[in-house]
Amino acid sequence: MSKELYTSPLFLFRTTLLRATILAIVPAGAAEVVSSNVVGYQKLSIPAGGYALLANPFTVVGSDGETFPINDMFSDDVGKSTEGRTANQGDRVQVWNSATQGYTTYFMSSFVHAWAGSNPRQAATETFDAGDGYWYQNRGQSAFELTVSGEVATNDVEVTLVPGYTLVCNPFPADLPLNGESIDWVSAGSTEGRTANQGDRIQVWDAATQGYTTYFMSSFVHAWAGSNPRQATTESIPAGRAFWYQNRGNSNITITLKSPLATAQD
Repeated sequence: MSKELYTSPLFLFRTTLLRATILAIVPAGAAEVVSSNVVGYQKLSIPAGGYALLANPFTVVGSDGETFPINDMFSDDVGKSTEGRTANQGDRVQVWNSATQGYTTYFMSSFVHAWAGSNPRQAATETFDAGDGYWYQNRGQSAFELTVSGEVATNDVEVTLVPGYTLVCNPFPADLPLNGESIDWVSAGSTEGRTANQGDRIQVWDAATQGYTTYFMSSFVHAWAGSNPRQATTESIPAGRAFWYQNRGNSNITITLKSPLATAQD
């Protein structure tokens, strides 16, 4: 792909003191929080006047897995996000619900100077789990960066892929090879096909082109393939990136994403 969605480095995190107490990266003026887990932060590039498909790979520092309230997730969105009186004016965050196969929408409200839902005069209190993917729509004409921080997932993550579409996050501070040895997609239940219109699909959003790159489970190579169905792709899902999985079957598929930090802690 011509441009990475996130700036480099994707994650800045401490790995040398996994079992020692380390300090979280917190916004200026915030209280210092101590965690015994791996802590990091990530810079998210938001394209001018377009969409970015992002992911939350973190939990709240020192909380033992607590989820992030939407208005606490971005530490520096004030003054960067475009505010509006309605969801048709302000920047938007859209969260996919696999059960309903639809979105929940929040926007940057000019009434409360915060993310709001259906009531523009009330700041939203909904939370993001680690591993949740979401769209960010920038209505402004300038690109900018947002910073998120928190505790990094160090254990394996189990993901359920429902029939239809699931928005999945690579929750680790390392790229996830599509055809890596850690996941046997065919045994897990992925549907194979001779074309992208038959096999299960993975679609990765490119913020630079504002379009998708598509891979499918090829019956020729029993692996993920791109434009050539007879050649397994060597591409990866970048750290922290969200992607779409289309399950063409009638049953749930369960996969386990192996954490690259799990071994380091042993």
